[in-house]
Amino acid sequence: VSYEDILHHQSITMSNEKTFAKIPVFDGTNHLVWRPKMLDYLNKIECGHLFATAGLTPPTDAVQLAIWNPADGKARGSIRLRLSITIASEVATATVTTGTTTRDRYTSEIMEYLNTEYGKVTVSEVYVDFAKAVKLTIPHNAHPGAQLAELRYLFSRLTSANAAIPKEFQALIVLNKMPDYMNTVQSTFLQKDDVSVLDLKEISR
Repeated sequence: VSYEDILHHQSITMSNEKTFAKIPVFDGTNHLVWRPKMLDYLNKIECGHLFATAGLTPPTDAVQLAIWNPADGKARGSIRLRLSITIASEVATATVTTGTTTRDRYTSEIMEYLNTEYGKVTVSEVYVDFAKAVKLTIPHNAHPGAQLAELRYLFSRLTSANAAIPKEFQALIVLNKMPDYMNTVQSTFLQKDDVSVLDLKEISR
């Protein structure tokens, strides 16, 4: 193994650790935030398919099973480390019994369990995100990057909750929030004839 290979491995490990640290502890109320971050981490450690694919079971081929078992174990361990004590206990006790054999849930089964128990989004949760987006202000004396990123995040959460705001309305919300020093940007878009140009990505450039 070359020195460059060692450095590359260390770099990947550090990147994965940073991604893992950004995953919030799942407490039953933050499924919309937790799930994509957890999946992003599992993709980085090449276990994402075990979490994203419902009903995925171990392969029957011995060679493939030898690869699958450690990957599934790694994925399950990672998931449990980002669960609250209560939910981790639920997952641990929610075993599967087939005949006389009892086993832990596979990664895909943990996913299904969490989706079933906690994946439903309430009207109250949607309203909170919508209210945050509407009330968010862009400062008059600072770069708007952080606020625009927060708005994109809130809009994506609403989309995930099947309460998507059309991109044109997203853009109009941002234009309406612009402080005086951004009047030039606001005017540029308001003078356009084609409504399809209203796009938050374009405004954020």
